[in-house]
Amino acid sequence: MPLDKRYYVHTGYDGTLDTGDTAEADIVALVNGLAPDRHVVLHLHGGLVSPADAFDTAGRLLPLYLKAGVHPIFVVWESDVLRSVENVLRQVWQEGIFQTLVKHLLRHTVGLLRPAGGLRGRGTAAARPNDLQTAIEFQKLRNGEIPFGQVGPPKDLSPATDQELEDLKTDLMRDPVFAAEAPEVVRGLQAGAAGARAKGAGGPARPTLMSPEDFPEAAAVGPEGVRAKGGPNVAMLLYHAGKVLARVVSRFREGRDHGVYPTVVEEVLREFYFTNVGSALWGRMKRQTEYAFRRADGAPPPGALAFLDALARRFPPGGVRPSLSVVAHSAGGIYACHLLAALRDLHAKDPAFDLRLKDLLLLAPACDFRLFASVLGPAACFDQVRLFALRDELECGYWEVPVLYPRSLLYLVSGAFEKENGGDGAYDLPLLGMERYHVGTDVYKQPEVGQVRQFLAGDPKRQVWSVEAGGLGLDCDTRKHGDFCLDSQTRQPTRAMYSVLHVLEHGW
Repeated sequence: MPLDKRYYVHTGYDGTLDTGDTAEADIVALVNGLAPDRHVVLHLHGGLVSPADAFDTAGRLLPLYLKAGVHPIFVVWESDVLRSVENVLRQVWQEGIFQTLVKHLLRHTVGLLRPAGGLRGRGTAAARPNDLQTAIEFQKLRNGEIPFGQVGPPKDLSPATDQELEDLKTDLMRDPVFAAEAPEVVRGLQAGAAGARAKGAGGPARPTLMSPEDFPEAAAVGPEGVRAKGGPNVAMLLYHAGKVLARVVSRFREGRDHGVYPTVVEEVLREFYFTNVGSALWGRMKRQTEYAFRRADGAPPPGALAFLDALARRFPPGGVRPSLSVVAHSAGGIYACHLLAALRDLHAKDPAFDLRLKDLLLLAPACDFRLFASVLGPAACFDQVRLFALRDELECGYWEVPVLYPRSLLYLVSGAFEKENGGDGAYDLPLLGMERYHVGTDVYKQPEVGQVRQFLAGDPKRQVWSVEAGGLGLDCDTRKHGDFCLDSQTRQPTRAMYSVLHVLEHGW
């Protein structure tokens, strides 16, 4: 059951006020009811929760916020990513061709990570685990263990050679599951591409969650496809499998791998399933946070801008106005960055608009370093920031998607769901809420990463890495990405949440 409308704003997709639950008049009434001397806190939930779960969490946190002397406003937005991701990835896992690709890529990756020289020299058939060894490793997934978990790269790892890529393709062609399913997948992709050309839509149903959008060559032929003896030419799939192997090795060479099995899974998802997993789910969720602050000509303002407009009218410059802070979890950190950009841009457009945040409290933020760096600098619209996040051993210590993926959601996002400018270059994308990018100074040298590191190092109180017993306001015991506000088992507030409440009530 929704809360009292004094304490929430519920927006629909693209941040619009079309849910039938919050109207622009409700936002105006909410803002007009704020006391000028009250501390107002926007609580931005992450991409892991449905509206029902967001309202349940809000109901549990509301009395704690009120006890801390602040007026919370829970921004409930359409973001139920994890549930959708889990469902889609389970479907992907059921595809025989997916498991076949992962198994062969694991075998060949392990073979390429063998040190050169000797009978088991890198890349040779002797260096690769055989089918039985691979099957035994793969069975570990059922027990929550990671296949080939102890395998690492040699000191000097060279790129995959053309011959090594050809060896992978030859092994795939000999695999009975690949031989049976690949032609049907190719037919489906080509039929889907033809249907999209004819209808401007997705075309007929396909026997896979792969999308023709990820295979530009599928659109170059008709639905019958380019034929070889016995059926469709599967060279298209073999080519992309080779790209995956080359990229996995490249990531190990650069020190940007996430371990053998996670990296292979990430790259198969990114190469073969990006449109229907990364773009359709995570990409859509990210667009919600951006569109929440975008004015469309002739359309009412989205909920976030309607709130800022009402706040500016209610509390003009020069008068007494409430302090404004933000608590943002996971993808809520992306939302918070767009909020800060909107405050900055509104001030640049009209200097009289000078709203800014007192405290920016980020819980395992899923924003990338580039986005966060874009709201720093002299025009930054916040006074203090504190980051609460998991240490890397915790981030790597549980399965966000059982059987398929043995890392946190942020690892999955960083490794599989992000692309930049339509290209391939965003693998292992540095995310603000992940410790590896803060400490890996010899690997992650992008200017925006250095800028953020330097900013956070300016005050030791800006970072709290769980598990941390740092005292009031600096305490965090969270062990999973989704458990920063409430423990997922007990539904009780965490020590991280009590640290947030202490900062809001007592200051830094």
